[in-house]
Amino acid sequence: MVGEICTKCGAKLPAGGKFCLECGTPIGAQQAPAAAPAPAPPTAAPAPSIAQSGSSPLEGIFNMVFSKTAIIIGVAVGILLAWIGLLIFIFAPLSWQPAALIASLGFGAMGVLLVNGGVWNRKIDKFVRLAMVLIGAWLIVQTISFVGIIAANIGNLLRGG
Repeated sequence: MVGEICTKCGAKLPAGGKFCLECGTPIGAQQAPAAAPAPAPPTAAPAPSIAQSGSSPLEGIFNMVFSKTAIIIGVAVGILLAWIGLLIFIFAPLSWQPAALIASLGFGAMGVLLVNGGVWNRKIDKFVRLAMVLIGAWLIVQTISFVGIIAANIGNLLRGG
């Protein structure tokens, strides 16, 4: 056994030892290096069918529409609409109804995206999804109530009150 060489690291093996002193490979596992088998050519895995994946085509569409990227872009657009409404309100205070309507549409769009993303996107953590649904629902309720206030004020203006 003296003079044998470890097949893993190439170090000399100790006489009567059970492990290579350099790499720790068991000496009983030391064998002459065999010719490595030729690697198998890569094969393309077949795409899972709807029956295999367990999802319907509609679910696939919802997963695409409410993906993380789509939600982030939609929330950014909603924030942009809210800021546009705020800027209109600041620089044209007499036209607060259109400004408030634009801002409300931005917040409502964010709410719809958050709720639907929280319901449909199963790739997101369940607690994050719960927070998305709760915040989105709150935004939708606030949008509905604010649009109701705007409609009431516009109705009063049209009646001459």
